Amino acid sequence: MFKPTLFAAVLLAGGVLTALELTPSADTAVYAPGEPVRFTVSKLPANGRAAYRVIDFDRKTVRSGETAPGNLEFTGLPRGWYELQAETVGNAGEKARYPFAVIPEFDRSQTDWEKNQFGVMVAPHTRYPLAHRDFDAKFMERIGVRWVRTHRLNWIQIQPDEHKAPDWATADREVEIYKKRGLSIVATTAWPFPAWASSGRGTQIDAYYLDKMFPADKYIEQTKKFHTELARRYGDKVDYWEIGNEIDAENFWIGRYKHQGDKAAIMQDYIEFYIMIAKALRAGAPAAKIGPNTTGSAPDGNTYRDWLNVFLQNPEARKQMDYFSTHYFPSVPEIRKVLARYGKGDVDIIFTEIGGMAHSYRKVPTWEETCRNIRITCTHYATQLQAGGKALCKFLLRDIPELPPQGWIAGMLEGDFKLRPEYVAFATLIREIGDADPAGRINITRRSDKGWLHGFRFRRGGKTLTLVILNDAPKAAVTLDSASKELRVIDMMGRETTQIPQNGKLVLEMDSDRPLLIEGDISGEPGEGRDPEPVLVQEINVKCNGDFEMPVRGATIPYWHLGYDTGKGTPEQVGFLVSVDDKVKHSGRQALKIHAEKRTGFYAVCHTMTVPKLKLGQYMVVTYRWWAKGEKIDSIDKAGFAPSLSMRRKDNSRIHWRDGDFERGTFDWMAGEQVRKYEQNDFPPDFNHFSLEFYLGKSTGTLWLDDVSINIKVMQRGASEARYLK
Repeated sequence: MFKPTLFAAVLLAGGVLTALELTPSADTAVYAPGEPVRFTVSKLPANGRAAYRVIDFDRKTVRSGETAPGNLEFTGLPRGWYELQAETVGNAGEKARYPFAVIPEFDRSQTDWEKNQFGVMVAPHTRYPLAHRDFDAKFMERIGVRWVRTHRLNWIQIQPDEHKAPDWATADREVEIYKKRGLSIVATTAWPFPAWASSGRGTQIDAYYLDKMFPADKYIEQTKKFHTELARRYGDKVDYWEIGNEIDAENFWIGRYKHQGDKAAIMQDYIEFYIMIAKALRAGAPAAKIGPNTTGSAPDGNTYRDWLNVFLQNPEARKQMDYFSTHYFPSVPEIRKVLARYGKGDVDIIFTEIGGMAHSYRKVPTWEETCRNIRITCTHYATQLQAGGKALCKFLLRDIPELPPQGWIAGMLEGDFKLRPEYVAFATLIREIGDADPAGRINITRRSDKGWLHGFRFRRGGKTLTLVILNDAPKAAVTLDSASKELRVIDMMGRETTQIPQNGKLVLEMDSDRPLLIEGDISGEPGEGRDPEPVLVQEINVKCNGDFEMPVRGATIPYWHLGYDTGKGTPEQVGFLVSVDDKVKHSGRQALKIHAEKRTGFYAVCHTMTVPKLKLGQYMVVTYRWWAKGEKIDSIDKAGFAPSLSMRRKDNSRIHWRDGDFERGTFDWMAGEQVRKYEQNDFPPDFNHFSLEFYLGKSTGTLWLDDVSINIKVMQRGASEARYLK
């Protein structure tokens, strides 16, 4: 049995190594209501003792005491997330922690299982021992997860070495694990692609891209043969075959090497690749359900624009598409419009990445950042379930252990299987609405004294449940109309209370990261529930000399300076020349010219700007536009020309950035635009200013820029006063 134990080691006086260790009696640290919660406390020094306490989701201490090495037992704990914290008594003061949960057992026989669209995604393509896969699946089964998205039924996993035959043993075992746990499989395949079979092999392409390219000609038949065998082995065990991951984005697909810089050709490369893989899969499993996957920019697309429209214009691609897969929070009605145009309006739309991904600017996220994912996940799932989405796979079940802190928190479990509160919230959602019928939004938007409300209705077994979510306020008093004599109110930890409406009114105190489910009659205003329309409260057109018409003084271009991505210093002048050009321009008298005879670093021209501080319920939209012309921009790395908007500290060091797409090759004047949205909690405490940067990164060639504009809008949405609601 795989059983993680959490401990912390210290070297005591005299050189004796000790480690305060907490080991739960349940390997998952998940207990049923009424089941005693037991922990073993060990690795204390001789005659040592440890002080302990148990805190709940509300950060309240519910049990405390002191213990010698041995067993602790806690009884009578209600449903929810908890954490056992312990500290050695004495000079060492060593600490340990172990989260655990009290969650009702999931009884699949008591549900309409086919209606359950709750799923998770597991570790994509890093190291993933079979014992970890089995243990992850145990966590899924425990709370009633139906779907699992895996990247492991994939050529790169099964035959990593071209000189060795495919080894199916691990893939066979993974499928057995999921089937044993009653899980339905979504298999992302043909991506990443084996680097040894890539058309980029032997070229100067950055190694990052090798597994995101079209196969080399000599491996085409082998590619087809492998995927036919893949489907033959697992076709009756996989519910959805997903060809590629977010292949509308350059980060994940760049086609053939000879087409670099030609987005239309790269898009056609994917269509050709998709058709080839789909036909090969269908040869092994004629009943297979096959589809492409894109980012949440669907239907328009990310790097490769008008993506779904262009894809469906190909008759064979259309024929080979049984469903459409996307991520996070696109508009399903807009996707359906495009699908319907090509006779595909009724196909399944599945979401293989969705849910909370709270941003953090710290190596250890705050409690608030961790809890924020609960609200985001509730909003994503409720919205896409109402729109008819299927196979909604939370990104991620568990953090990827091998990855360093990424600036976001997505896992419902930490990398070493420690429970986060979101896991308990996910269990509550599955238990209460997993097999319920979506019944639309209810208009309770204005029923809070601060912020605003989402209301999503679900019907199950003749009963109505309403998911209520507070937005744009940390806390608020909520007043809801109800004709019911009593209401069952369930928080995301699964804790239930019975509430008696007074004179037809239910009054609640709500926190934004603690949505509530209410069983019983809740009524709202006439009409469908809608998000409040934002109101413009401030607009700034940033003065930046974006037409580059101001006189140049020496080597200084007004409002612009040189820099590179770390913000530490300025780039070397050798090989990176910036000037104004009165011969090549988009408009006016002159444009900015950047020329690199030798390959640069990530060098850029930068404009620094301060922005207003946001108030409660506000968000900021930064829109920057430009015209650019390129000549022989050549990069062998994941680089070229691209804009970037960076958050920086007072010392100009970079906190966070958002890049645009990289452009390479030769191109005539073309317009560019990026729109970046920032919520109040997106700004870290040490944020000082933004920097807009235009990179000619790791490249040679010439770039011209002209007619750059920067617009900042501060919008009030919902917020604390009803006048902001329309």
